Amino acid sequence: RGRLALRLVRVADGASVAAMPQARQTMVYSFSPRGVELTTELVLEPSDRRPQHLELTLDAPLRLVWAQFGEQTLPWSTVSEEPGGAARVTLELPETNAAARTVRLGALAPLTIGEPWRLPGIRPRKVFWQEGRATLLVPLPLRIERIEGVDCRQSKVGPLSAPRVGESIELQYFAAEATAEIVLAHPKAPLQVDWGAALELSGAGATSRMIASFASPDREQFEL
Repeated sequence: RGRLALRLVRVADGASVAAMPQARQTMVYSFSPRGVELTTELVLEPSDRRPQHLELTLDAPLRLVWAQFGEQTLPWSTVSEEPGGAARVTLELPETNAAARTVRLGALAPLTIGEPWRLPGIRPRKVFWQEGRATLLVPLPLRIERIEGVDCRQSKVGPLSAPRVGESIELQYFAAEATAEIVLAHPKAPLQVDWGAALELSGAGATSRMIASFASPDREQFEL
């Protein structure tokens, strides 16, 4: 079900395309009851020129909290707001002799529970986007009940690495605008119970007495 976009240009007009840096993108969504933390890594391959700025689009409700190039913190500014609440951000890139430049970004967003929700992403602008992938880390007590890819496919599902308990889902992206629509649930684990009963029989009838001990394995519960 993949699609391929091919653009043909004349050799005389190809200078503008060759001058664009090529980008490979990796994203990790770390979910928790407090929200979701998105860590993005952009690898910018060499081009005819080395841009001094990198423009990004942040989907709502993401908020950029840090940006790094190696150990160096990068300054940024929010240029404008786009339709749908997305923000356009400009990063200032340092001078370097490295063949490829790797930019790491961190952003936060609140959770949407029990309703279809498109994962917000970070998209580079004015680059030749090559490939991308995303990893969703979903620890208990959270659970993804449904996932539907948009310009992407699910490539792997597995458990989280110890000591965390939950699942990890990997997605292969086919376009910079790719995402996934998910339904995130906060299910309640069933109560655990240990019990015993004593039954006394007499001429007047039967009397039963039961003692039970209930426990909730994942959170406080107040209904029985």
